[in-house]
Amino acid sequence: MKYYLGLWLYSCFFCVLLCFLIGGTNSIFFYFKEGELLVPKGEVERAVIFGFIAGTSISIYFFVVSLFKKVKKQ
Repeated sequence: MKYYLGLWLYSCFFCVLLCFLIGGTNSIFFYFKEGELLVPKGEVERAVIFGFIAGTSISIYFFVVSLFKKVKKQ
């Protein structure tokens, strides 16, 4: 079970960073287009929330697949 907790933490961390990267890229494109760097608070909150949702879904997927493998072995 310790393995799944670590997997959950790493997958959430990765997904949050990926959402920040996507949002940062959008902000940089907006900077080159409009001339001002805009990072709205809602974008940061959305990145954290969507990152945790995506990380949790990845962890649940691996947990369910490992359960199916255990049942299939028996």
